[in-house]
Amino acid sequence: MLLLTVGVLTALSLAALLWRIWRRPAGKTAGDILRGAAGGAGLFLALGPPAGTVVFALFVTIAGHDLDSLKNLPMMIFMVPYSYLFGGVPALLCGGVAGAFRPARASWRSYCWPGLLGGLYASGFQLGFASRDYSWSDLTGLLVIGGIPGLVSGVACARVLYGKSPVAAAEPDAPT
Repeated sequence: MLLLTVGVLTALSLAALLWRIWRRPAGKTAGDILRGAAGGAGLFLALGPPAGTVVFALFVTIAGHDLDSLKNLPMMIFMVPYSYLFGGVPALLCGGVAGAFRPARASWRSYCWPGLLGGLYASGFQLGFASRDYSWSDLTGLLVIGGIPGLVSGVACARVLYGKSPVAAAEPDAPT
């Protein structure tokens, strides 16, 4: 099941990349789009899984329902190497698509769609690790383990990749 999921996600990402190359904007070459895709894939691969681990650690801490679970939050730093095992492939594929579809001018919507794509890819990738009975209770686990951390890390990585929006860049900084 995991191999099938990875194959489908890779095919979707390559189809989006080929569509972007085929329907590229004026003044951009195929090399520009491929360089953007490689840069986005590298950035999302480096930053996405640790950011998703932070979100997952906050979920685990909140699920504890007591203050004693807060002492376990610093221990989640040891989960970062394992985050690449479960989040590396979705981050790589999502970053490639987000880098290829880099907007000319960043806006709040341009930050949100890589987050949605990251949540979808992470949930789909976690589906390969899910149990075999395919019940609705598995969907909750997929969303908590993959979907929501993928969504938040996708938005955070898109913010880093695309930079500030022109509206936010025009606002003066607060005096210190």
